Amino acid sequence: MNQQLDPATNFTYAQLLMHANRNQEAYDKLDEVIKTGKATTEMETTFKQLYLEQKGDSTSYSAYMDNIKKIMLDNMRKELKAQMMDKPAPAFTLEDVNGKQVSLSQYAGKTVVVDFWATWCGPCKRSFPAMQKAIQKYKDDANVQFLFIHTWERDDNATEQARKYITDNHYNFEVLMDLKDPKSKQNKVVSSYGVHGIPAKFIIDPNGHIRFQLTGFDGSDEMAVSELSMMIEMAREANS
Repeated sequence: MNQQLDPATNFTYAQLLMHANRNQEAYDKLDEVIKTGKATTEMETTFKQLYLEQKGDSTSYSAYMDNIKKIMLDNMRKELKAQMMDKPAPAFTLEDVNGKQVSLSQYAGKTVVVDFWATWCGPCKRSFPAMQKAIQKYKDDANVQFLFIHTWERDDNATEQARKYITDNHYNFEVLMDLKDPKSKQNKVVSSYGVHGIPAKFIIDPNGHIRFQLTGFDGSDEMAVSELSMMIEMAREANS
């Protein structure tokens, strides 16, 4: 997987090539993006258009995409296996947006996905449709829990802002507030996890150990859900 490739740059260049009727070159540029798993829906739609023009019909397109997905998932599993860690997850107790106290310890025995975010963080919010799909995928699995921890607030009414954002966008997230300590002026939980940028996701196994850490968000919702699902399953397998 080409980690240096910039999907947005390739897409812009591909569009310019299409305007110049250089569609084969445009196809090649978008094909590079597709193979990274970081193509947006718009990129995938344009690529399909180019594929049908340059390469074949819908049946061959589906087969081509299925093969690429298989290769990407195989590579993803290898990469995740190499990235897998095993360190105790820092304990925490926080209030949710309604004032209820929630502790990590109450989810002992479950696989927990902790997602640090903020209302001002664009990449955090762009990741939420994928996170909602992941929650939907695991909605009937009582052994998987998602916790969205709002942190690094910039305003005094951060709790209300977080509640409003989640409600207005119809996300069924459990949102906890990691507010600044009045004395230290630090957001203690995000600091205890050593986070330097958000969104930051941690997958914690049933024994309370961090198995994966993921920072940032790009690419398609589908691949993001596939990656997160693979992390959850590998974290569970580590304890079986």
